Amino acid sequence: SGIQLMGSAFLSRVQGQDLSYPAYADTPSGGVAHGLDFEKSYGGIVSASFGEFQLSAVETVRQKGIPTAAYGTQFDHLAETTDRHSFLELRYKTELASDLVLSARAYTAYYGYKALWPYESTLFEGSTDNWWGGEVQARWDPAPSNRLTAGVEYRQDTRADYHLFDATGGSSFDRPFHVFSAYLQDEYQVTPTVAITGSLRYDRYSTGQSHASPRLALVWDATPRSTFKLLYGNAFRVPSVYEAYSANRTLKPEEINTIEASWQQKLSEGLLLSVSVHQSDLRNLIDEAPDPDAVFGITYENRGSARTRGIEFEMTARLSRSLSGYLSFADQSTVNTEHDPGNTGSLGLTNSPARTAKAGLSLPLARG
Repeated sequence: SGIQLMGSAFLSRVQGQDLSYPAYADTPSGGVAHGLDFEKSYGGIVSASFGEFQLSAVETVRQKGIPTAAYGTQFDHLAETTDRHSFLELRYKTELASDLVLSARAYTAYYGYKALWPYESTLFEGSTDNWWGGEVQARWDPAPSNRLTAGVEYRQDTRADYHLFDATGGSSFDRPFHVFSAYLQDEYQVTPTVAITGSLRYDRYSTGQSHASPRLALVWDATPRSTFKLLYGNAFRVPSVYEAYSANRTLKPEEINTIEASWQQKLSEGLLLSVSVHQSDLRNLIDEAPDPDAVFGITYENRGSARTRGIEFEMTARLSRSLSGYLSFADQSTVNTEHDPGNTGSLGLTNSPARTAKAGLSLPLARG
């Protein structure tokens, strides 16, 4: 009939390990979190396409135990968070001419969060976000060596609330907003071996924040077996509804500038080596600070900056027609540059991994 259908579902349950915290040895739990590191999740995606139309729906739920007695709570099975995400999208794509493609999409989504915090009186925390939006994009090839992509997007968050309460009462608020975005990208093949891509995206929020994000990429196929890439990017994160509501002054968006150089070398028919070096500079990082006059006793400020530098090696191999694998190693350093302007590394961030190694192997269990 010309209709194509696709469906996928997953279910996961992780018991987690028992964790010991010597600093809490004198508490009633003895500093041991028994069976608190659990996680349960499930979800699925369905998609149907017919002609130039495609309809997609996604649903995921994740329930996670909190085994660390976070925020001064107790070691208790009640301590957990639950996230739920639902998404529905209708997409249309048509070829107006051999060098002009038009696409459009409309979507609606839901995100829900809730958490239980076991104090002497259990504290309930929750948030709900409903939104809808649409995007129109045009792709035009003015020449065989040049491709332009332009688009606009509008998103309306009809509900963006937060609530926190216990048996004695609490507080809540709802801050709906909307955002308008426009972008332009140019892909230009300078020579048969050199390509340049440049783009700019502008986002403006009804809450007053706006940001322009440039991207630039240079790709050089030095030889049939060697490719060099030089990449630059800028991205941002506006304050969340909770951060903006809890702040005692206007917050700026967090911002990151990234630059990366990579070399890919085909060593043999099934063996590829990649080496990349990168640096990321983050500024206007949003962090909390105590404020006895604030609603929840804390406020948020732009008070941080950081820099990450690193190098990564990766080897991918197709060992046979059905057997493939990869091996990678990354070494990096992330420091707080606000308090370490000399970049000595003495103020490294503890929640950033210094070294990461990965390996993988893929093979069929049986024919088909």
